[in-house]
Amino acid sequence: MEIVNKSSFNNALLHRLKIRQNNWRPFDNFPLVLWPYFANEATYAKDYFVRHTHYECWCVYNMKKGKLQIICNGEVYHVKAGETILIPPGPRTITAEEGEAGHCVIGIEGYLLRIILENFGLNRCIIIKDFFTKEYEALFDEIYHLLGKKDPRLSPKLSLLGYAVLMYALRFVPQKNLPVEVILSQQFIQRNLFQKITLQDLCKEAGCSRTRLCALFRQYTSFSPGDYIIEERHKYARDLLASSPNLPVKQIASYCGYRNQLYFASDFKKRTGMTPTLYREKIQKKSLSGDEILKKDSNV
Repeated sequence: MEIVNKSSFNNALLHRLKIRQNNWRPFDNFPLVLWPYFANEATYAKDYFVRHTHYECWCVYNMKKGKLQIICNGEVYHVKAGETILIPPGPRTITAEEGEAGHCVIGIEGYLLRIILENFGLNRCIIIKDFFTKEYEALFDEIYHLLGKKDPRLSPKLSLLGYAVLMYALRFVPQKNLPVEVILSQQFIQRNLFQKITLQDLCKEAGCSRTRLCALFRQYTSFSPGDYIIEERHKYARDLLASSPNLPVKQIASYCGYRNQLYFASDFKKRTGMTPTLYREKIQKKSLSGDEILKKDSNV
């Protein structure tokens, strides 16, 4: 997976930055559906800032002391000791406001990330109190420890830990008023998009009959379970085509649960009006136009 992160820092105060960090991405052929890319503990001096003009990580900032100002999507947030802020992928500026600001952070990326964030309301900045419990501290410590090992054999475990952080965060975020059977089914679908999913699998996961599950899906999602799975596969495909320009279409088809690339391309065209390759080219042109605007702004 190709992840592009463009960042700048307050170089005048960089020497006063205190940081303890582990970060690692595994070998290229490991499917990074969800991945805890880094875990760190840092202390910023007053007025020290980090500016990300392009950032693909969903981040969990737990404030231990001081105060941070965070600018994200044109909104300004102030986070103080004892609070946690969830920050979605995208541009952001983070500045220490009062004295030293100490915090610990986990950054998660991956092919499935944006779909999960969108589906569960995590695609926005959210400030939470009482987030940093002993349970979360244990998650942080384990991720930090395993990232430091950089052992490919630990990749599946680390990926699951990334998912565990997202599921932990969901406890603190108000959700749509969906029946538990639908929520369990949605989570199962997101974890298994890359392989065959049957209605029997969903019924077993949700603990209900086919008739009830189909009725609930139509009532709360406007899709049958089968159509919902296809819709999620294509959301995933569009996200992969946009975020990973070097990932072969054949591999994207496989990650989305299609064994036949030609069938995937045909199905994709029916839904979007263009082939996967053409869709990717169109997205890249839009991205290049945005980069040109950024360059012009930086020269002002």
